[in-house]
Amino acid sequence: MSLLPPRVDGPLSECSSAVEVEGQLTGATVELYMTGHPGSIGGGVATWSDQTFPLNAGVQLTPGATVQALQRQGATASALGPGIVVQKKPPVIGPLAFQSHLYVCGTCLWLTGAVPGAKVDVDVLGVPRGSGISTDGNARLGLNPAIHPPDILTARQTACGIPGVLTTGPKPDPNPGAQERALPPPTLPGPLQACDPAVLVTNVFEGATVTIHRTAGPPESACFDATGLWFILSTPLVLGEKVSASQAFHACKINGASSPQLVVQPTIPVPPPTIRRFTWNRPGARTNHFRLSDASAARRQLHHRHADPLLAYQRSIERCPR
Repeated sequence: MSLLPPRVDGPLSECSSAVEVEGQLTGATVELYMTGHPGSIGGGVATWSDQTFPLNAGVQLTPGATVQALQRQGATASALGPGIVVQKKPPVIGPLAFQSHLYVCGTCLWLTGAVPGAKVDVDVLGVPRGSGISTDGNARLGLNPAIHPPDILTARQTACGIPGVLTTGPKPDPNPGAQERALPPPTLPGPLQACDPAVLVTNVFEGATVTIHRTAGPPESACFDATGLWFILSTPLVLGEKVSASQAFHACKINGASSPQLVVQPTIPVPPPTIRRFTWNRPGARTNHFRLSDASAARRQLHHRHADPLLAYQRSIERCPR
């Protein structure tokens, strides 16, 4: 069986130390290549269909070069997939932007505006609260300890060893559950289907910890830096199990009730794709184009990473074999 080439997701800069790749099979070995550089520059074994792979030690991306990836299973290797051109670092490393709404007792946040590959640090009066590497211009960071009422967070990126402009965040708002000492339950839009590896959760207060409760497994928790995200499960959903979600600000000892339980339904078969042929005419040329069409619009949206802000960090859904 031939392997389809994976795709490198950008952006990339000469400051990047890792590359995000999409479309590989779980268990396959992904290899990264850069034009003008002999041999592989990085990679690893895929544990997901959308994953970040590190560069080899001592490798630095070259501005203007193209980075591509292939996947390999045993003796079978794919062709190199679509690549991304490496950007030169900007002459001035600019400020960041606070994407998340800040609440007292929040334990994570989302920053944007980073140079790909930059290290992002969040402090309060010079005391570190969180840090991480931005692979694509976004920085999703955990905070320890949680945000306190008087805290004013500051953030700075360092790209290629050059520190950027210090960004001061807004004053955090009081915790939304402070008066009632309780939070409303989040929403599971559903439907849930057997073998889904992720659950969409919405109506979450940014910085809260979301817990997924399952009758077929132990509860799982993660901090949400946006009002809606896909919660990646450790094991796929099981037919007939019941699933609910709750949110909490543990640092304030504020918990919330669970959402109504949803029952996991059978997997809906994905209809086979069809190829439609159409002709586009322009002066002096006639070109035949082919378009892949799928009868399931929802299925198509699941694989579009940026179809909606809520889906910005969802991963490709790998369903049950049919």
